[in-house]
Amino acid sequence: MNEKDLTISFFQGTDNLIQDNELGLKQIKQKIADLSNIKNINFLFGAGVSSGSIPTMKEMVRKIENNLENEMLVLFQELKSNNDENLEKMLGVLYSRRAAILGVGKDITFTNSLIEVIENQIFKEINIDVESKKIISNCIKAFIKK
Repeated sequence: MNEKDLTISFFQGTDNLIQDNELGLKQIKQKIADLSNIKNINFLFGAGVSSGSIPTMKEMVRKIENNLENEMLVLFQELKSNNDENLEKMLGVLYSRRAAILGVGKDITFTNSLIEVIENQIFKEINIDVESKKIISNCIKAFIKK
Protein backbone atom coordinates (compact mmCIF):
# COMPACT_ATOMS: atom_id res chain seq x y z
CA MET A 1 0.00 0.00 0.00
CA ASN A 2 1.44 3.38 -0.88
CA GLU A 3 1.01 6.80 0.77
CA LYS A 4 -1.67 7.87 -1.73
CA ASP A 5 -3.93 5.05 -0.48
CA LEU A 6 -3.80 6.53 3.03
CA THR A 7 -4.99 10.01 2.13
CA ILE A 8 -7.83 11.44 4.21
CA SER A 9 -10.64 12.88 2.12
CA PHE A 10 -13.66 14.82 3.34
CA PHE A 11 -16.14 15.56 0.60
CA GLN A 12 -19.04 17.95 0.60
CA GLY A 13 -20.71 17.27 -2.72
CA THR A 14 -17.83 16.92 -5.15
CA ASP A 15 -15.45 19.22 -3.27
CA ASN A 16 -12.70 17.71 -1.12
CA LEU A 17 -12.55 20.03 1.88
CA ILE A 18 -9.24 18.61 3.09
CA GLN A 19 -6.14 19.87 1.35
CA ASP A 20 -3.55 18.94 3.98
CA ASN A 21 -3.66 15.57 5.78
CA GLU A 22 -1.98 17.00 8.88
CA LEU A 23 -4.77 19.54 9.37
CA GLY A 24 -7.39 17.13 8.09
CA LEU A 25 -8.82 15.85 11.37
CA LYS A 26 -9.11 19.37 12.81
CA GLN A 27 -10.87 20.56 9.66
CA ILE A 28 -13.28 17.61 9.76
CA LYS A 29 -14.14 18.22 13.42
CA GLN A 30 -14.73 21.92 12.77
CA LYS A 31 -16.89 21.28 9.71
CA ILE A 32 -19.01 18.70 11.54
CA ALA A 33 -19.43 21.10 14.47
CA ASP A 34 -20.52 23.85 12.06
CA LEU A 35 -22.94 21.59 10.22
CA SER A 36 -24.45 20.11 13.37
CA ASN A 37 -26.02 23.49 14.09
CA ILE A 38 -28.12 23.33 10.90
CA LYS A 39 -31.67 21.97 11.08
CA ASN A 40 -32.83 19.13 8.84
CA ILE A 41 -29.39 17.83 7.89
CA ASN A 42 -28.26 14.23 7.48
CA PHE A 43 -24.73 12.90 7.61
CA LEU A 44 -23.16 9.91 5.94
CA PHE A 45 -20.14 9.12 8.10
CA GLY A 46 -17.40 6.87 6.89
CA ALA A 47 -13.69 6.48 6.93
CA GLY A 48 -13.52 6.53 3.16
CA VAL A 49 -12.55 2.90 3.28
CA SER A 50 -15.10 2.03 0.63
CA SER A 51 -13.28 4.27 -1.82
CA GLY A 52 -12.46 2.13 -4.81
CA SER A 53 -14.87 -0.56 -3.63
CA ILE A 54 -18.14 1.13 -4.46
CA PRO A 55 -18.68 3.24 -7.55
CA THR A 56 -18.84 7.02 -7.46
CA MET A 57 -22.20 8.72 -7.86
CA LYS A 58 -21.35 9.55 -11.49
CA GLU A 59 -20.62 5.88 -12.18
CA MET A 60 -23.95 4.96 -10.60
CA VAL A 61 -25.70 7.54 -12.80
CA ARG A 62 -24.26 5.83 -15.88
CA LYS A 63 -25.27 2.36 -14.63
CA ILE A 64 -28.81 3.51 -13.90
CA GLU A 65 -29.07 5.25 -17.25
CA ASN A 66 -27.99 2.08 -19.06
CA ASN A 67 -30.86 0.15 -17.44
CA LEU A 68 -33.66 2.59 -18.33
CA GLU A 69 -35.87 2.79 -21.40
CA ASN A 70 -38.48 5.02 -23.03
CA GLU A 71 -40.08 7.81 -20.97
CA MET A 72 -38.18 6.85 -17.83
CA LEU A 73 -34.87 7.23 -19.69
CA VAL A 74 -35.97 10.60 -21.11
CA LEU A 75 -36.89 11.92 -17.64
CA PHE A 76 -33.67 10.56 -16.14
CA GLN A 77 -31.57 12.24 -18.84
CA GLU A 78 -33.38 15.55 -18.25
CA LEU A 79 -32.70 15.25 -14.52
CA LYS A 80 -29.08 14.37 -15.21
CA SER A 81 -28.44 17.34 -17.49
CA ASN A 82 -30.20 19.82 -15.19
CA ASN A 83 -28.50 18.62 -12.01
CA ASP A 84 -24.85 18.22 -13.04
CA GLU A 85 -25.17 14.41 -12.99
CA ASN A 86 -25.48 14.67 -9.19
CA LEU A 87 -27.53 11.67 -8.10
CA GLU A 88 -28.43 13.22 -4.75
CA LYS A 89 -29.83 16.34 -6.43
CA MET A 90 -31.66 14.20 -8.96
CA LEU A 91 -33.34 12.19 -6.20
CA GLY A 92 -34.20 15.41 -4.39
CA VAL A 93 -35.97 16.69 -7.50
CA LEU A 94 -37.81 13.39 -7.88
CA TYR A 95 -38.93 13.44 -4.24
CA SER A 96 -40.22 16.99 -4.74
CA ARG A 97 -41.91 15.98 -7.99
CA ARG A 98 -43.63 13.11 -6.20
CA ALA A 99 -44.87 15.42 -3.44
CA ALA A 100 -46.14 17.97 -5.97
CA ILE A 101 -47.96 15.36 -8.05
CA LEU A 102 -49.46 13.79 -4.93
CA GLY A 103 -50.48 17.24 -3.73
CA VAL A 104 -52.72 17.75 -6.74
CA GLY A 105 -54.18 14.26 -6.51
CA LYS A 106 -52.48 12.78 -9.57
CA ASP A 107 -50.96 9.34 -10.05
CA ILE A 108 -47.38 9.07 -8.76
CA THR A 109 -46.67 5.56 -10.07
CA PHE A 110 -44.26 6.68 -12.82
CA THR A 111 -42.25 8.93 -10.51
CA ASN A 112 -42.21 6.29 -7.77
CA SER A 113 -40.96 3.72 -10.28
CA LEU A 114 -37.98 5.87 -11.24
CA ILE A 115 -37.21 6.63 -7.59
CA GLU A 116 -37.33 2.90 -6.84
CA VAL A 117 -34.95 2.08 -9.72
CA ILE A 118 -32.44 4.66 -8.47
CA GLU A 119 -32.70 3.69 -4.79
CA ASN A 120 -32.37 -0.02 -5.61
CA GLN A 121 -29.27 0.61 -7.73
CA ILE A 122 -27.67 2.66 -4.95
CA PHE A 123 -28.51 -0.04 -2.39
CA LYS A 124 -27.07 -2.73 -4.67
CA GLU A 125 -23.86 -0.78 -5.29
CA ILE A 126 -23.10 0.18 -1.69
CA ASN A 127 -23.75 -3.25 -0.16
CA ILE A 128 -20.44 -4.87 -0.97
CA ASP A 129 -18.65 -7.87 0.51
CA VAL A 130 -16.19 -5.98 2.71
CA GLU A 131 -14.33 -9.13 3.68
CA SER A 132 -13.27 -9.69 0.08
CA LYS A 133 -11.67 -6.23 -0.15
CA LYS A 134 -8.27 -6.46 1.59
CA ILE A 135 -7.38 -2.82 0.88
CA ILE A 136 -10.47 -1.73 2.84
CA SER A 137 -9.19 -3.46 5.96
CA ASN A 138 -5.80 -1.76 5.61
CA CYS A 139 -7.45 1.64 5.14
CA ILE A 140 -9.56 1.14 8.27
CA LYS A 141 -6.44 0.34 10.29
CA ALA A 142 -4.62 3.38 8.92
CA PHE A 143 -7.59 5.66 9.64
CA ILE A 144 -7.98 4.41 13.22
CA LYS A 145 -4.28 5.02 13.91
CA LYS A 146 -4.68 8.68 12.95
